[in-house]
Amino acid sequence: MTLIEQMKQNPIFWAPVLSVVVSIPVIYLVFYIVYYVSGTYLIVLIAIPVVVFAIMHYLGLYGIKKRVIHGFFIFIVLSIAVVLSTTQILYSYDGQFNGIQLGNGTSVDASITPYSGIHPSYNFSFDVHNNISFSHYGLNISSLTSKSFSTISVNQTMMHSANLSASNRLIYYSSPPLPQGVYEFTFYVNNRSNVNDTFTGTGPITGINSLLEIQFLSLFISYMILFNLVFITGTFIAKSIENSRARARLPPRTRTP
Repeated sequence: MTLIEQMKQNPIFWAPVLSVVVSIPVIYLVFYIVYYVSGTYLIVLIAIPVVVFAIMHYLGLYGIKKRVIHGFFIFIVLSIAVVLSTTQILYSYDGQFNGIQLGNGTSVDASITPYSGIHPSYNFSFDVHNNISFSHYGLNISSLTSKSFSTISVNQTMMHSANLSASNRLIYYSSPPLPQGVYEFTFYVNNRSNVNDTFTGTGPITGINSLLEIQFLSLFISYMILFNLVFITGTFIAKSIENSRARARLPPRTRTP
């Protein structure tokens, strides 16, 4: 008896196992390769419930109730895999935010170095293009994980600035040590209309456990809902198509006089 035949004889066990084994590498590759390329990763992840459904169908796990129940537990594991994958990828990010568009044609290339881990200081650099006539600029650093952390407000007298050319200026700041956690920075410049243009980004990340907690709170339930919604919808659609085909194969009823 081949392995496939054994799987088909016990689909209740093998369908969840095979679904997880196939889906987890796909999830990691999706986030590792295209996580920072627009929103294409979401389209690929929607295909995960389709893969699970196909495996169940191939192994002979039939019945809406059985599929939904087994799918629920499968998607718990896969949602955890999503959280772990994105956490590791974000923590290993290089801290580069390039081509950020602000108002009035101004753009900025930002970087945080180092981006991850606990270090004596963190360098925030902003290469501002196409606008060197702003009257003031500044930086705010706040914590996403600690309510007791007071936001660091950095005005332009605390930052260093250098004109790289007639059209762009480099602005940078070295922060003091930051407690373990996840931080958010907001860089702003005053544009020609005397209105602040701002750019907000995540970083630095000084503790992977703090990031993991945020990811679980923000992603786990979202992906559980997404996976189950797509799967259940597809299951009912497939059942409806199957019922329609079964009715079409029935011989036509003859009227009795």
